[in-house]
Amino acid sequence: MFNPAKFPVSVGVANVCHYQDKMMHLPKYMTHASEFAGFQELAQLLLAQKKCLR
Repeated sequence: MFNPAKFPVSVGVANVCHYQDKMMHLPKYMTHASEFAGFQELAQLLLAQKKCLR
């Protein structure tokens, strides 16, 4: 799922760490928060970057 050859930039939420021993590839970046809060963290970071580019 996070194969760097296919997805060189990947993000996982923090609870992915609980499954890292079962995964072939880990995400390049990881949020501090888990589940929905992790997605919210990522979305807020992306939106903040978009505002800076204007």
